[in-house]
Amino acid sequence: MAEWTLEQADLMHWLRAYDGPRFHAVFSDPPYALISIAKRFGKEGSAPAQEGSDGRYSRLSGGFMGQRWDGFDSLDHYQAWVTEWANLLIEKALFPGAVALFFGGTRTFHRLGTGLELGGFEIIDCLMFLHGQGFPKNHQIPVEGWEGHGTSLKPAWEPVFLCRAPRGSKTFAQLAVEHGTGALNIDGARIAGAVPETSGQGFHNEKLAGQIGRGDPTMTGEAWSNNAGRWPANLVLSHHPDCQKVGETQVKGRTINRFKRGMMPFGNAEGEEYDSEQMPDETVERWACVPECPIRMLDDQAGSKPSARASGNPNEPKRGGETVPLWGMSDGEETWDYRDLGGPSRFFYCSKASRAEKDLGLEDFYWKRTGTGFERITLEEWEKLPKRERARGCIHPTVKPLELLRYLATLVLPPADPEEPRRILVPFSGSGSEVIGAIQAGWDEAVAVEMEPIYNDMAEARIRAAIGML
Repeated sequence: MAEWTLEQADLMHWLRAYDGPRFHAVFSDPPYALISIAKRFGKEGSAPAQEGSDGRYSRLSGGFMGQRWDGFDSLDHYQAWVTEWANLLIEKALFPGAVALFFGGTRTFHRLGTGLELGGFEIIDCLMFLHGQGFPKNHQIPVEGWEGHGTSLKPAWEPVFLCRAPRGSKTFAQLAVEHGTGALNIDGARIAGAVPETSGQGFHNEKLAGQIGRGDPTMTGEAWSNNAGRWPANLVLSHHPDCQKVGETQVKGRTINRFKRGMMPFGNAEGEEYDSEQMPDETVERWACVPECPIRMLDDQAGSKPSARASGNPNEPKRGGETVPLWGMSDGEETWDYRDLGGPSRFFYCSKASRAEKDLGLEDFYWKRTGTGFERITLEEWEKLPKRERARGCIHPTVKPLELLRYLATLVLPPADPEEPRRILVPFSGSGSEVIGAIQAGWDEAVAVEMEPIYNDMAEARIRAAIGML
């Protein structure tokens, strides 16, 4: 079982004093500096705004959703703060080439990214997490003739920076051998249950028109297709919280034909000998989705389409009125005989958060709202309070879905090493979701740093409950 530690401390202070073993990766959901939200809710001490039947996400005036830790003097202040702890992470805690994931806010992630770069991180990519779970923070225009006009859109996605600590003069191979860092766990993060992707775009073309070339000899069909699933994408989809899973469907497995003697693209395969392999049937989840679900919207807009050019497809290249096979590049390479239909959401990982998941392990956590946040109280005290003054379960305002976090933690997981445990650092750990995701992904050690005592209490309870379910 994985080892995990919760450190109650300001990250800057903790990093300056840290002299322990280095980490292979960072997984963090830091403050977003959504400063304008603080301004919207007036002066300190004003009545909290209610949201939901129990007001569990009331916002005070100190920062995003009433959190003092999200209050900054300015965006310049926020960016400089990010740069400082990013530099300390690299200097004090990380192996060269360590891979890092940082969630951001849509209005301020440019400052987060700049701060990370100035602190020394290389930005590899920026993932998009589409969720459709946000609430519009809109202000109606109280002017005649402006009915139906407002100031904000519904939040439906979050950016996630994928970064790497400096690798100096070391090659990726050297990083892998010396430190177990630098690379992404591609096969471990493939989209499970999917079929291999096949099209002419699976190769680097020498020319966009004409025959398919072998542009980069290191980029074969295997780089784009694998029986374990589709290549991980930088787009991650999530069902809306109101969507309901209604069952599962068995999909017949595909037949893979491997030519015994290869041929060039668009060659005539008639008479060629091949071996056939029947892939196992797949289990596909069935969902009843609300109209605002990003998965439903994406599929509704695009419709059902095949992911490969299958025999009989009108888009298949033809010669002399006959369909010409696309695959069969060389000896031992594969051709595919299937028609994979569906919406584009099947190309991306899907996850969903729920109230039960957020409150896991927190069944006996009862809270009283105060002028500066929450105070934990007994059930007897809680029952005597008016509804607007009480909350229960998880009170952290930015909890992410555990399946999403498990998937992302898998993406940065290095191979197991009998001599060196795989260690991941979770700054700004909040209610512990990233730690749970890392444990579920198979990390050997996770160290979390969080300065708020009430969040550490929640994190410990949630982590223990999640481990008990493994």
